[in-house]
Amino acid sequence: MKLRDLILSMDTAEEIPILVDDVARLLESSGVCDEVYFIAADMDEAKVKGFITQWERLPAPYSIDSVDVTGACIYYSQEMNECWKRYVCAKEIVHLLDTSSVIVDSEDKLNDLMIGMSTDISVWIQKMLKATGDELQRPPLSASCMMDFAAEWLALFVLVPPTPRQVVIEKYLAKEFTDADVAYLFRIPQKLVPFVVSPVYDELVGKLLQ
Repeated sequence: MKLRDLILSMDTAEEIPILVDDVARLLESSGVCDEVYFIAADMDEAKVKGFITQWERLPAPYSIDSVDVTGACIYYSQEMNECWKRYVCAKEIVHLLDTSSVIVDSEDKLNDLMIGMSTDISVWIQKMLKATGDELQRPPLSASCMMDFAAEWLALFVLVPPTPRQVVIEKYLAKEFTDADVAYLFRIPQKLVPFVVSPVYDELVGKLLQ
C-alpha cells in the first residue's frame, strides 16, 4: 500500500471523524504490518508527543509463530487531549509506509532527525501557509527529517480526507463554520485548522494523488 492508496481509502469512509484504529486495521489487512498497537505513555507532551517503534518477531523452536511477524508500537503522551492524541497517532502510523531509505535505524539518522525536529510544528505550518510554488520546497534536510515533517501534513490528509473536507470547506468559506467547528467535526487540534482550510492543502494533496 502507498500513501496515495491510504488517503483514497479514507476518502471513501462512510463517516467522519476517521478512526485511527480503522487506519491501523486497514494497514494490517493490506499486509503493511501484521500487528499495530497504540500505547499511552507518561511523556511530557511539550518535549515528546509521540513516536513509533517497529519490530519483527522471528519463528523459533516452540514458538507460536510459524512465519515472521512484523509489528509496530505507537506511543503517545497521555497528557494530550483526544484531538492531539488522534493527530499524533495518525502522524506516527503514516511512518509505516516509509521507504527503507528514510527509516531511522542508526544513531547517525537519529541525531539528524533530532536536529531537524528542533523546528516547532506551528512555525512550520505558518511557513507552509505563506509559501507558494517553489517556496513549498524545504531547505535541504536529511531524508528521515524530511519524511517526519511530511508526516505532519500527511496525517491531516488521512484524518481530513479531500471529499468530506470539500463539503466542510464550502460551509467554512461561507462563514457557516468556524475553526472550532472544523476541528470538532474532524476531531483534530484547532491549531491545525488553518492548514486544512488553506490552498496549500489542495496543492499538496493534489500532487500526492496524481
